[in-house]
Amino acid sequence: MKNVKFLDQQPEKKITLENNFDLFKLTPNQITSTKLFNYQGKIYDEIYQEALKLEKEGKNSINLTNTISNNNITPSNNNNNNKIEKIVFEMKYQTQMGQELGILGNLNELGNWNQDNALRMQWTDGNIWKKEIEGENDNIEYKFIFIVNNRVQRWEDGGNRILNLKEIKEKIKNEKKFELNQQIFEFNNNILKITSNWNQK
Repeated sequence: MKNVKFLDQQPEKKITLENNFDLFKLTPNQITSTKLFNYQGKIYDEIYQEALKLEKEGKNSINLTNTISNNNITPSNNNNNNKIEKIVFEMKYQTQMGQELGILGNLNELGNWNQDNALRMQWTDGNIWKKEIEGENDNIEYKFIFIVNNRVQRWEDGGNRILNLKEIKEKIKNEKKFELNQQIFEFNNNILKITSNWNQK
C-alpha cells in the first residue's frame, strides 16, 4: 500500500498512514471529517462506517481490530514498506571534458574491485554524478574513483565505504532521512539515496 495522507480540518496538519493499523492514530471525528487522498475500497469503507457510528455515540477512540478481522482484511506489511529495492549513489563533483566518476566495490555490479569493470556514474545538471544499483545485497563495500580519458587515475583515500543494509533498514523504520558515516541517507518509495562527498584535488 502506498503511503496515504489525510488532511485534517486544519490545513497545516497532515497525518501520514503507512499501513492499515496507522488508522489507530485517528479519532472517529478525524476519519469522518478528513479529505480522502488516494485511499479507498473495503478497508476504508468499513472503518468509515464504524467511525460514523462511534462519533454519534460520542466516543473519541476507535478499535479497528474487529473491523479488520471480521472482513478478513490483512494489514499491510511494514517490511515491504521498508524494503530497499534500489540504491542511488549521488555526489557533487566538478569535472572537465574527458573526466568521469565511477564506483568500484565488492559486487559484480560494482566491478568486483576490478577497475577495468568499474561502474561509470552519470553526470546530471549541477555537476551531480549519480548511479543506481539493485538493493538486494546486505553488505556492500565500495570506493569512488576518478576516471580520465577512460582510465582510472585515482581512487578515494582511506578505507572502503561500508554499507550495512541490515543496519540501514532498522534506521529507516524510524527515520527516512539521516546522516551516517558522513553521508546523507534518504529513503522514499523503496529507493535509498546516498549522498556522499569527496574532496577534490
